[in-house]
Formats: sequence, structure tokens, C-alpha cells
Amino acid sequence: MEKLVQVAQKDRCRFLPISANPQIHDKYAGRFPRIPLSVFVLLSAANNDIAEGRADRGIEEHLCVLKMVDHLRQQPTVIFPMVGIAMEDKVLPLLNRFIVQNQIGDEQLRLLVDSIGSVENEWKTDWTKMVNFEKLYAKNYFSGTTYEINTEGEIRLNRGRSRKGNKLPQEIPQKTYLDTKLGKARVIPAWFYCPSSPETIAEITDVSFEKYYAMAEPDSNWDCQVDDKLNWKLNFRSIVQSLINENENNYRRIHEIYLKNISLRRGWRLLVAIKQYYDEHGAWPPNLDAIKSAVPAEAFVDPVTENPLEYENHGERFSLYGATVNVGPQ
Repeated sequence: MEKLVQVAQKDRCRFLPISANPQIHDKYAGRFPRIPLSVFVLLSAANNDIAEGRADRGIEEHLCVLKMVDHLRQQPTVIFPMVGIAMEDKVLPLLNRFIVQNQIGDEQLRLLVDSIGSVENEWKTDWTKMVNFEKLYAKNYFSGTTYEINTEGEIRLNRGRSRKGNKLPQEIPQKTYLDTKLGKARVIPAWFYCPSSPETIAEITDVSFEKYYAMAEPDSNWDCQVDDKLNWKLNFRSIVQSLINENENNYRRIHEIYLKNISLRRGWRLLVAIKQYYDEHGAWPPNLDAIKSAVPAEAFVDPVTENPLEYENHGERFSLYGATVNVGPQ
């Protein structure tokens, strides 16, 4: 527990370099099962500490989870930020209940608010960063499995190395006489459909990813579903495009998850202001206009529907909800 809290003190974190070796990414992806386990331990401990009167310790453990979320969202890949969003979606409902049912000091509340992060819709910036990584990863993978470097330092078509995308380009390993002959035979069909250089693969990949950069724009058509079945032909360009297109529906789902997370953040930010109003006046605010000056303007809007979040005062309790978030009733 102490080690997790200590590591969470770091403001900046980068898990892996943007390497020519796709296996580095796979190495870190293999550690994913440890992340939800750490979150489960921290949140369980936080609940116990709060229930037994150690609120400061419980808040520290919640802050640790939120910092882990921040570290994950700093990564340039697609998968790590999505894991971070899943973690944040678990901790925010717990914090909502904790904030409403307990008396929280101003400094503790400030720390929690600062740790949640922005309530602005930064999809364009975040998505462009993730697509940049996905494109570079694809270039390295396709080139690393297609080419190698011969003993004279020249790039040539791969002659039978295991297709796992090790390095770009891969130096040829030591081979037996039979391996050498078989490798030469295997490369003959590749002459008819593989590009002559990694630069050509890079150009094909650039063209294939253009439509994904368009997803950063607000007028993108998110309701369209595509046929993501592999459609391979004896043509390298079609193979690359088919493999890249396989992720398109997943990318659309990522946009949906991203906006729902912003909705939850905005609901959390409103709830904090609602509780501050209650602490000051002894009653829940009559409407959201009463807290308008205490919350960023964008926090009142559901980013999915662009409609205002809804609030209802029921006397002893209240409801706060939208199309994609339900913070109440409390």
C-alpha cells in the first residue's frame, strides 16, 4: 500500500518508449491484470479506513487511484487511457457517496477536485495523440515483419524469420544451409505483392489512417458502423488496409466511452458544488443556477447530447442526472 501511494506522487509517467519493437508494447500490456487488482485493494482499504474513522487515510488512497488514472491517461497508446477511464469510472461513484454523506475539509476537497482533472472535452487533442501512436505502431509492425537487414547492411525482404514483429529492420539470425535455401524460396512469392521498401509501407499506412484523424473532428459520423471483417487479397496494400480497418468500430466505441467519462467528471464537479452549497446554507440548492458561479460553464452540459444536465431538489435529497450519467438520487 505504501509503495502504491509513494509511486502515485509522481506527476509525470511514461510506461514505455515509442519503439521500433512492438513487443515492448505487448510486454507492458501483459501487466494489465495487476492494475485492477491494485485499484481493488486501494478502494477496499479506503472504504475500511473511512468507515473506521480514518478519513484522511481513505482520501489518500482515493487520491492514489486518481493519480494512477492520470498516469494511464498520459500514455500515447489507445489501450492505456481506456484502462484509466475504466478505473476512474469505478472510483467516482464511491467519491460521490463519500462527499455527500460526510463533512470534508476544504483542503481535502480541493485535492480531490484537482485530482479529477479537466471537465473540458479534449477529444481532438487526445485522439490525435493516440492515432499518432497507433499509426507508428502499425508502420513498425508491418515493416518489421516484412523486411530484414542482410550482412552488408542492406534492407531486403524477410527470408523466413518468425513473423512476430521484433525489430525494424531485423538483422538476419544465424541460419543453417537448409534454412538459407528455404528462406530464398519463401521470398519469391513476396516479390509479387510486397512493396520494395519500408518507405512504401509507411505511405500505405499514412493513407489508411487518414480517416481516423478525421474522427477528431466534431462533425464526424459516429452512428456509422463498418464491416470490419478481414478482406485479404494477394495485394499488400489491401492486407494493410484490412488489418487497420479491423479496429474502426473499436475506435468508435472509444469515442463513446471517452464522452461518458467526461459526463461523469462533470456530474462529479457539480456534485461537489452542490455539497458546498449545502454545507453553507443547510439545504440543497433549489436549482443549478444557485451554483453557477462556482463551477466551470462546460460542467453543466452533457457532452454526448449537448443538453444541460438535469437537477431536481426533493427537499431532503436531490437528483442529478443526464443521458449518460446518473449522480443521484442522493
